[in-house]
Amino acid sequence: MAVELDHLTLAAGGRPLLDGVTLRLAAGGVHGIAGRIGSGKSALIACLAGLLRPTGGTVHTLDAPPNARPLSGRVGILLQEEEPYPKQRVSDYLKGYAKTIGLSGSSPLTAAADQVRDLSPTPLWSTRLDRLSPGQRRVVAIVRARLGEPELLLLDDPFDRLDPVAQTHLTTHLATVAAAGRTVVVASNCLAPLAACATTCRVVRDRALVEVEADPAAITAALAEATR
Repeated sequence: MAVELDHLTLAAGGRPLLDGVTLRLAAGGVHGIAGRIGSGKSALIACLAGLLRPTGGTVHTLDAPPNARPLSGRVGILLQEEEPYPKQRVSDYLKGYAKTIGLSGSSPLTAAADQVRDLSPTPLWSTRLDRLSPGQRRVVAIVRARLGEPELLLLDDPFDRLDPVAQTHLTTHLATVAAAGRTVVVASNCLAPLAACATTCRVVRDRALVEVEADPAAITAALAEATR
């Protein structure tokens, strides 16, 4: 299994978010997570990434020990709030990150450059990060998460701040990743692009994950019933 949750409980600031969630995700597929604001979507992504310890229960990602942070390079992570970017060119930033996760050679960066071109209507590769718009920085963050084609891709609000064309390109990218046998977990309330690429979809409702059809209308109806 790519992801295993056993009676997972999450809380933040003393407020319960998820309670007793058990889930199995086999390798492959795009698995959508939707929920109302503050329902715990971002906390779940952080927990799967090993950045937030569960209040109770266990989390297994790939073959890492329970509740441990997965090995660098095997898991790509996109957080909702990114750290400030250094004042360097996009190409240099991605090249430096590739080195930190043990990638070498030109192939990963060639793939990254192609992805940047697909997701951005304007050239970004030689532009300084501090001169990019929020949407352009989001493109760079998505491409960074995909460097090296990790086995597990954890994405928090990847469609946010992207224009509709970029959203469509991203859904195609994610479907391609899943078709190659890799696993993608996407937390988002951008329902149309989420439904366009998701092979399974769950909604956070009453501190549980409720499986729903990967269809905007079905997800919207489930969100309307959510109490948290």
